[in-house]
Amino acid sequence: MLDTLKQPQTRPMDTTQKPSVTFDSEAREILVTVIVSATSDPNRLHFNAPAVTVPGSGSDSIAATWDVLWTLVAGDGLTSVEFTGDGILIPTEGSSVPSGVLNQGTGGTIGTSPVSERPDQWMVTLKHKTKFANAFNYTISAQGSNGAQDVHDPTIALVKDPIDG
Repeated sequence: MLDTLKQPQTRPMDTTQKPSVTFDSEAREILVTVIVSATSDPNRLHFNAPAVTVPGSGSDSIAATWDVLWTLVAGDGLTSVEFTGDGILIPTEGSSVPSGVLNQGTGGTIGTSPVSERPDQWMVTLKHKTKFANAFNYTISAQGSNGAQDVHDPTIALVKDPIDG
């Protein structure tokens, strides 16, 4: 009697866009992809933003510096999305930004800037001497191709790297 070999099962490829965070330790860059979608409310947007973790030096006397680049990607119901207003806003006044964050800019914000000729990208250079794990919120301001403008308040976590005793 012959055994019948089972044919491998195939699954449809998942083409759903997903948020992501990618680290380049040599270049000291963190790339963050945020998916922004339309909602049933024409005045609102849905943000699918990953938590961003920024490694530290492991020492409170040596600052860790990372360039964090956010890219907005149009999700369901949108053909494009771009930053508006403050883009990425990290408030320092009256917020929970740890004292070990060193690059606190003028006007109560940490220095951030749009990427030239890329309305879907925003850059922040984050420098910190945080010795213990900590976190704080920031704000993303965006507009979709449907005309809706909205904000979202995800989290940045600061961690000691390497993690040891």
